Amino acid sequence: MKLLYWVFAATLVVAAVLFAVSNRQLVEFGYWPLPYTVEVPAFGFGLGAFGIGFLSGGFLVWLRGIGTRARARANARRADRLQRQVDTLQEQRRDADARTEKGGAVIAISDAAQPLKKSAGAH
Repeated sequence: MKLLYWVFAATLVVAAVLFAVSNRQLVEFGYWPLPYTVEVPAFGFGLGAFGIGFLSGGFLVWLRGIGTRARARANARRADRLQRQVDTLQEQRRDADARTEKGGAVIAISDAAQPLKKSAGAH
């Protein structure tokens, strides 16, 4: 795939260089509301249009990715928050294990389903 990319890129570069060498004559360029004109080599129009298309395409891709980047940032924040919670729970578990080894009081850690069973009348 990388070879295909470089072959395509090299072909574009060679085509651009041949276009520039073949079209070196000057062309007068004027834009209606402006009172003056500019002489530009003919290849400047072609390469300029190519450059404008490249930049506008890149800008549109960047705009399209805004939502994806926002979701990625939100997911990263959520992952950080959840990791902090896991770290806190692991520390609490280590503390409880240490108290158990020393013969201290043990607080039972139950899952969320047990309180639901008790409150539903399943004794």
